[in-house]
Amino acid sequence: MRRTFCERFEAALPALLVFICLTVLFVAAVNFEPTRRWVCYGYAVNESCVRRLLYDFQTLITGIAAVGAAALTVWTMQSTDRRQQQRHDHLVALNLRTEYLTLERAIVPFLDELRGRAELASSLHRKVMELEPGVGEAVWSEAQAIEEAIWATQEALETDEMIAALRYFDGATNRTYKKLLEAARLGGYAANRIATKSRDPQSEPEDVFDYWFEGMGGDGAGYDTIVWCLDHLVAAYPPFLERLEGVKNRLEDVRARYPNVI
Repeated sequence: MRRTFCERFEAALPALLVFICLTVLFVAAVNFEPTRRWVCYGYAVNESCVRRLLYDFQTLITGIAAVGAAALTVWTMQSTDRRQQQRHDHLVALNLRTEYLTLERAIVPFLDELRGRAELASSLHRKVMELEPGVGEAVWSEAQAIEEAIWATQEALETDEMIAALRYFDGATNRTYKKLLEAARLGGYAANRIATKSRDPQSEPEDVFDYWFEGMGGDGAGYDTIVWCLDHLVAAYPPFLERLEGVKNRLEDVRARYPNVI
């Protein structure tokens, strides 16, 4: 971080003071009259001796006083600047506190969970696209996982904390959020419908497979809906998670800058 002129001057002030004192002492030593000095010090200290001492060292005394006054001025200015900056930071932190806490409650607890759901959705998307007619066991085994991936996504996006944080998201983050939620809502019914059938103890794998494909071109509760949902989840999850990660990093920066308020 680049320092201000006052900060640089304050840091160099001790060296500057020493340099000025040494310079004044050197000049005084060059122009000093030893005979007059020893005569003065040979007598008891009196008014005449003090006047002579002040006369001989007036340049040194004046220089030291000037440097001391400059140091006091700089120190006072710097202290005032620090107090003003502290008050400013405190006010800024108070203004950011509500926004910070709202975003922190929404992102920190759910970010890792959403990452896991994104990985699960991507894996399931690949498996679903590889399904072939007649492979009922594959549908049976994946029905529960698909329901979990879709419903868990919808549940995380519809928490009170996430909804409260929406007002502080930027436009791009809000758009990806809405795409994810739309996909999860539309695919949730189909996933639940098929998973419920797979949990029926009377159902056979082939029955679940047939039930899976009933929605094609019909009520939108079958294979086509599942594929559409997973397509959109896989497309929307990466940019959404990337933006949430960026928000989390900014929250950490704010926390580090205003540790006493936030």
